[in-house]
Amino acid sequence: MNYNFLKFFSFTLVLIMFFAGCTGNKNNIKNDITELTVENVQDGLLLKFTNIRPDATRLFIHFTEFPKGDNVPFSMFSDIRGEQLEKIKQTGTVICPFVQNGHKYMIGVNIHNNDEYDQNNPDENWLRTEIIANNGNYVINNMALQLNETKTGVMLSTEPLFLKEIQYNFEKYRYIITVNKDENWSISFSELVENELKWNFIPRFVEDFNKTDTELNGKNAYVTAYCNIKYNNLLWEVGIARSNEFLISF
Repeated sequence: MNYNFLKFFSFTLVLIMFFAGCTGNKNNIKNDITELTVENVQDGLLLKFTNIRPDATRLFIHFTEFPKGDNVPFSMFSDIRGEQLEKIKQTGTVICPFVQNGHKYMIGVNIHNNDEYDQNNPDENWLRTEIIANNGNYVINNMALQLNETKTGVMLSTEPLFLKEIQYNFEKYRYIITVNKDENWSISFSELVENELKWNFIPRFVEDFNKTDTELNGKNAYVTAYCNIKYNNLLWEVGIARSNEFLISF
């Protein structure tokens, strides 16, 4: 488990809820270094970058769907580094196809030059905007992520079906358990699996966090299931189902 990455992931979910932006077919936002334009294209949403810093080692892209009716909003993200990042520095473009026509999305992009998240500067280098999608490829069947009787694991009711054909990564799913420490902070544990609809998170995540002096027993928690999908040589993790909240007990 990459504990530092998951601390970063959990805290960004809180940060992105404070977006201020516009909606429409094309949006533009910039900070002191990079300019980001988001627009609708046939395949989904196109992100155009201008002046990605040359020393950048990580580009983290996060989408969160606005709640619509009683539906649970899901997120998706791509954590881009290495050769893929170098290509994006040259092309300046990324397409996210996993959006749905008529749905509104919050988009957050973080560009930085190290692999560790700086908790003292959580807002540094973030670009944020909002847009309503016109096209895309999305899950068309309803899935449930059900807790077992002992609340030590979850199971997906069925496999996801997408509107169009997709290419799964070898490790098809990621499961993430998120524990809310307080109103503004949460901690997560995740595991990648090849093709399992069932995931038991205890005792492994308890063993991991027992090393951190973090009290989790009795805290509210929930589990989210993600699909790992390759598109244009980028790996996207797309949220597909979420469990009910429950109390951690061990």
